[in-house]
Amino acid sequence: MTAARSTSREVAAPEDGSDSGRGLLIVDALADRWAVLDRNPGKTVRAELDLLY
Repeated sequence: MTAARSTSREVAAPEDGSDSGRGLLIVDALADRWAVLDRNPGKTVRAELDLLY
């Protein structure tokens, strides 16, 4: 995902009643490793999942 948004790296809970702001919470909960890469413009979120067979 690449988006022109805030450059903050903190994962914070969204405000009560908000319809958005949960993306990084989900990534943080599911991914084994993840990072935010700065782009011009915007940023890219990269995530890795360890798969078990």
